[in-house]
Amino acid sequence: MQNGRHLNKPVAYTQLFRSGQIESVNATIMRVDTYSDIAISAVESELCKRAFNFITVLQNSGIAPPIILAPAILGVKGRIVIEAAHGMRFGPIQKNDLVLPETLVESYPINVAGVAKIMRSALDAMWNAAGHMGSKHFKLGYALP
Repeated sequence: MQNGRHLNKPVAYTQLFRSGQIESVNATIMRVDTYSDIAISAVESELCKRAFNFITVLQNSGIAPPIILAPAILGVKGRIVIEAAHGMRFGPIQKNDLVLPETLVESYPINVAGVAKIMRSALDAMWNAAGHMGSKHFKLGYALP
């Protein structure tokens, strides 16, 4: 809100290209102020859920694997990463943009946990950027936060 007026700025979009490529941006999973914390489990969960939704759209459209997922988290330099469930804090993140490892999807996963397993290297890299050894969700199998 600015000067008593609501600003209707877009915070997310999804674009499907003729090639089958999907580009999706969502700014709602992190607050907009520059120095806010990043709730890493929530971001991890949203990445996996959204990837599963997009993969499902491709599958329902008759597009066969392989599919490449290329996640990135932009504008995060200096932010502290929190893991709220355990009261842990990591960081600050040293890079402005976290361009996470691409993931090859060779067969369609049946659920979000299946996507998370496929995206493990990307999820671990996200946690690594905050100074943690990797995603805590893979220690005893994957459970979304």
